Amino acid sequence: GSKNAPFACYEEIHSQADRFGNCGLKRGEYQFCTWRNLQCGRLICTYPTRIPFYRENGAVIYAFVQNNLCITIDYKSTQSKRDPMIVFSGSRCDKGRV
Repeated sequence: GSKNAPFACYEEIHSQADRFGNCGLKRGEYQFCTWRNLQCGRLICTYPTRIPFYRENGAVIYAFVQNNLCITIDYKSTQSKRDPMIVFSGSRCDKGRV
């Protein structure tokens, strides 16, 4: 199955600061992730198959980075709710980071 993506995937996707790669939403704008917080924003996984991933009400983005197929999802139905793909506050999201 899928597993947490390597740092290079986070670097590539979170550098966009869009609905797929960000460190949260503040005043209606997607927030850039600082270098130290790249793995503390939205979850990004590696995807082990070439069969397209589908989730109802979800938009999927794929990025091929350093021989890894990286994937993340944006759920349309979460406009007024907490984004389920954002790392929970207090989670260990990188070495020495909470």
